[in-house]
Amino acid sequence: MSTASSKSSNNNQNRAPVKPSRAWDLDVEAKEESNQVIRYEADEDDDSDGHDGKDSEAEDSEDGDDPKNVSVACSEWLSAAGDTREPSKIAEAKIESRYEKTRVPHIETKLDQCSLAGNQSGEGRFDATPFLPLSVLPGSATALHLTEGSIVRCNHGANRLTPQYQFFIKNKLVLLAQKQLNNRTSNYHIFDMSRGAASYKLSKKSGNYIGKLRSSFGRQENVMISAQAEKRELGAILFETKTSHSKPRKLTVICPGLTSSGEAKSVPSKGDAFSSLAEQVKLGRTSDLVILDNKDPEYEKGCYRLNFNGRVSVPSVKNFQLVLRGTKQGVILQFGKVSDKLFHLDFRHPMTPFQAFSIALSQFNY
Repeated sequence: MSTASSKSSNNNQNRAPVKPSRAWDLDVEAKEESNQVIRYEADEDDDSDGHDGKDSEAEDSEDGDDPKNVSVACSEWLSAAGDTREPSKIAEAKIESRYEKTRVPHIETKLDQCSLAGNQSGEGRFDATPFLPLSVLPGSATALHLTEGSIVRCNHGANRLTPQYQFFIKNKLVLLAQKQLNNRTSNYHIFDMSRGAASYKLSKKSGNYIGKLRSSFGRQENVMISAQAEKRELGAILFETKTSHSKPRKLTVICPGLTSSGEAKSVPSKGDAFSSLAEQVKLGRTSDLVILDNKDPEYEKGCYRLNFNGRVSVPSVKNFQLVLRGTKQGVILQFGKVSDKLFHLDFRHPMTPFQAFSIALSQFNY
């Protein structure tokens, strides 16, 4: 059985590799991904509102579990992430060697493979059906398996201060998030890329802007906001206060129910509360809400363990699984690290792609 555990940030990197005593133990092989990574530029929009305060840092949080000073293109990491059986330092050396030969200063784009006007071939469409990021995937209500996806992180070079995250399903780029620089709290703008983009400039004025993820000052509360003129919440992600980097994170996700057509409902974002959904839970008004908690790992031989069925291959405090509150089985969403630039995100009904992606983004921010 494949297992994983959540790693302490105090490991001495100068020592010879040893099995971490407080980490997600791993003995799995990751599936090879062949996604094409495209770099887009995002306009800097002012998202200031009544909940904003001091300036937020643009860089994503790491909690000590990621290599530092990595200077390779995301496409290089993605192509080399398929074989995780090699020790991470050996894999990194191979990537660095290949990068030194090519010296690609930025991510190359292949418009013939992923046209900005949209791929018109049958293969380019998402299962030949429209991709609706705010609705559950067709057939997912009766499916027992998780829809498998991948997130590629671009946080070097031009994206160092404004990290970019690209979400792929079935090797097709479907969603893209860009962290905003000049906002007083952390904000990620999210775009629907399933039918391409009008240009490399991404902003709220783009026709494919669908919403954002906004965090509170301490980043313990995160809300998913729709792109409507009247701000409405599509979900809330709540973290418990950090007690130790060596223990798994504790989080709760609150989402409105679904309409009869499978579209995510929303609630007005109003009042002094940072999250209207969180306030409803505090008041006990949960009948129309979907509430998920992270699955508690088993503590065995000094390690916290979860079964990711071969989808996670690197120790990280970011690795987690979500289940419906009151249950211990039936994983609704799982997220975990494959390499420094590649993460796997798998989900199923009643989670929409936008909600699943937002939940994953909150992990980089906390």
